[in-house]
Amino acid sequence: MDLERENARKFREGKAEGLLEGAQQNAIETAKRMLQDKLSIDKTSQYSGLPHETVLELQKSINSNT
Repeated sequence: MDLERENARKFREGKAEGLLEGAQQNAIETAKRMLQDKLSIDKTSQYSGLPHETVLELQKSINSNT
């Protein structure tokens, strides 16, 4: 019985971790589109929920690809 509970707990933790990773990836993709549309770094950070530093790094990567 304890093994079943432990496995269920691990499953829930893994699922939660996967959801967080997916949300983070979605925020990054949204921020990239916003920056490509020339929105400001401040607005992009505010609307995507990403830290300002992360948005700056995304902007740098976008600029280096053009």
